[in-house]
Amino acid sequence: MAGIVVERLFVRWLTPLDPLYNFLFTFGLALILQDLMKREYGANSQPYPRPSALSGTVDLGLFTYPAYQVFVLAVSVVVCGAVWAVLARTRVGVIIRAATERPELTRALGIDVGRWVTPVFGFGVALAAFAGVLAAPMRAVNPLMGSDLIITVFAVVVIGGLGSVFGSVAAGFAVGIVSALGNYYVPSLSQTLVFVLMAAVLLWRPAGLFGREEASR
Repeated sequence: MAGIVVERLFVRWLTPLDPLYNFLFTFGLALILQDLMKREYGANSQPYPRPSALSGTVDLGLFTYPAYQVFVLAVSVVVCGAVWAVLARTRVGVIIRAATERPELTRALGIDVGRWVTPVFGFGVALAAFAGVLAAPMRAVNPLMGSDLIITVFAVVVIGGLGSVFGSVAAGFAVGIVSALGNYYVPSLSQTLVFVLMAAVLLWRPAGLFGREEASR
């Protein structure tokens, strides 16, 4: 609901302008919310317990892995697959993509763009909140728990290609693997490796791994 309110009160007026205005507004809003949370609850991390049913480990054959991380991975795959299926394989997905990518043409076809953009924006905020809840037991809860991920998420979107759901998912897993290997072998360069990967992809394909294919459809 909070995402819908923000979209109706602020974001919708910035949509006709350069996308940079929306980016700056939402980034500034995130900073304001972070400071409000720090003022109310402090900046110290608070533990967020894992469900007791997922507190053990899972034997995956070659190694064991915490059950909660396996659960998060499985839920992430299901959610990503469901969102991709809706956007790529249903009439609702076609309308959503048209309303967000070509709003003028969509209005010309008699579709109320505002009616579709608002709930989609709210759904996106809900997905981000859901991801935060899943990550909380692994990262603890604090007002800045998402700030260190913003740049990484930006890298994921750039690597995958703007407008490509599949590209973002594939790039997310690739960046996760690169970060994990970096943390294991060269911890001091783990974050740098993500941007080395992004630079390499942009040199090879400026539109991202799947950006051009998505744009041509």
